[in-house]
Amino acid sequence: DGIELTAVLLLRVTLPSLYPLGETMNNTVPTFDIEYFCCTERQMEFTPDKPLESLTYLDETKLKESLAEEAREISPDPCVYMVVTACLMERLFEFVKMSVQGRHILDKYLCQKRSADEP
Repeated sequence: DGIELTAVLLLRVTLPSLYPLGETMNNTVPTFDIEYFCCTERQMEFTPDKPLESLTYLDETKLKESLAEEAREISPDPCVYMVVTACLMERLFEFVKMSVQGRHILDKYLCQKRSADEP
């Protein structure tokens, strides 16, 4: 679509005790929990009196499964940095879908932007 999305994701990582050197180190991977997610068009501006609304929704289940799988592949080495760079930075938008309301908000914004750009 030519739309540039930007996302904010707050990820809580819980490390198992004695990670990564626990007795069952081959099966021990961190737990990944999504605490907050918001995705918007890069150029959109919001007034301070309006809440920031995400244009998309995140498939948290699939993302968490992917993070855990990536961590298992790297295990027994410490994996948090690699998982975040490999899975989130490169593949996050595979788990993001535009919502109906988000599409409506984005279309309205783009229409207003085109109107403002016309002489």
